Amino acid sequence: MANFLCSVAKVEVDNRLPISYYFRMASHMIKQAKVYRDEHNVVDLYVILLKYSSLVTETISQHQNYRHCSNTEKMHHKKVLKEFEKELAVLRPLVKQKLDGTNRHNTIEISKDKSGSGNSCLSHRRKDHSGFTGHSFKGEYPTRAGSFSHLNHRDGSDILINKLSTSRSHCSEESTSAEDAELASVVLVDTPSNNLLYEAPCLTSIAAGDHDINVHIVRQPRPSPVLSCIQRLPDAETKGNLQLTADDVSGSQGIKTVHISVRLVQDFLELARGNTENNLETCGVLGAFLANRMYYVTCLIIPKQKSTSDSCQTENEEEIYSIQDQQSLFPLGWIHTHPSQSCFMSSIDLHTHYSYQTMLPESIAVVLAPTDSSRNYGIFRLTEPTGTTVLRKCQETGFHVHEDPSDGSPLYEDCSHVYMNPNLRFEIVDIR
Repeated sequence: MANFLCSVAKVEVDNRLPISYYFRMASHMIKQAKVYRDEHNVVDLYVILLKYSSLVTETISQHQNYRHCSNTEKMHHKKVLKEFEKELAVLRPLVKQKLDGTNRHNTIEISKDKSGSGNSCLSHRRKDHSGFTGHSFKGEYPTRAGSFSHLNHRDGSDILINKLSTSRSHCSEESTSAEDAELASVVLVDTPSNNLLYEAPCLTSIAAGDHDINVHIVRQPRPSPVLSCIQRLPDAETKGNLQLTADDVSGSQGIKTVHISVRLVQDFLELARGNTENNLETCGVLGAFLANRMYYVTCLIIPKQKSTSDSCQTENEEEIYSIQDQQSLFPLGWIHTHPSQSCFMSSIDLHTHYSYQTMLPESIAVVLAPTDSSRNYGIFRLTEPTGTTVLRKCQETGFHVHEDPSDGSPLYEDCSHVYMNPNLRFEIVDIR
């Protein structure tokens, strides 16, 4: 327990990434800390402060360009670090108390299961670390975005998603209500139009080459709104944290759930249609806000870019950063098309995603391959630690072959932490 309370996995410095990248990572950690602090989430707050401390003292200071970077930037983070160290000292006994309480709670539950006194319906019901009881899609639709054979291609780039609905696992009314009383969960609600809890969307036409599409534009700045409402029970922040373990503090199992809209995928394909018909890739950047240990992708940024049939390079990244900062969004990954290729991650894709996943472990890479009849849609991430280690050590550029890991594991995998949410609202910012 003591080891978990004093250290986290170190972010290895990669001198191919500019030092500004690591300072930006540090700024995102400060932003995460504010979210956890506002939510009274002491365990996640403690973890992110430890990660920030390690990043500033052990990673950034080892970058080859550290001596040449701005003194203003250095002094800013030194000042923040000093405040965070004071906060860590206050949080340490609180986190230890929570983890000790979790261990005792788990021991009691295990004893109940062995004695047969536990509720079998609840004990077999799937939960994740966030305390979220997942909704599942009926028929072919999986709860987690791990299978995409249900998406059908039509007219070159039009993905149609049919019969999309959600259902909950069914237990007795008594067991369901008992569990709901304990957990903070995401619930889908129908709100009367005269009593909206969120700002009603307006439809705006955005030109996309020779095509016009209607996209949902959200006007309010933050938090980026969702049609799903986060149910905040009186002690939700406390109950939710009881799902955490020592692994969460060490940083080895702390991957948070990501919600992404089905509509976002459809609208991106429409925006990319002109390029797709000309056999050119299109890419976009995903922005998300963080609430109750979950990320919600609520902004799709289409940056200025140079495209070929098998590559896409963003330009003027400062514009992307500006939009993310203005809306307090986290860089949750990217989305891009393979207009004439199959659905997979190329070597260039892997190196691109390596920078996203190093910045934020939850980052996802959405690949859309409208001409792939077997699978035209995938959401991927690098495997940890195998994939990230291979990419960090690889010095190749352009298209190349990566050696298979010695343990036989893949370099990347389907994401198991992503929920396709049919009711999540988002905005599109096209700055091409």
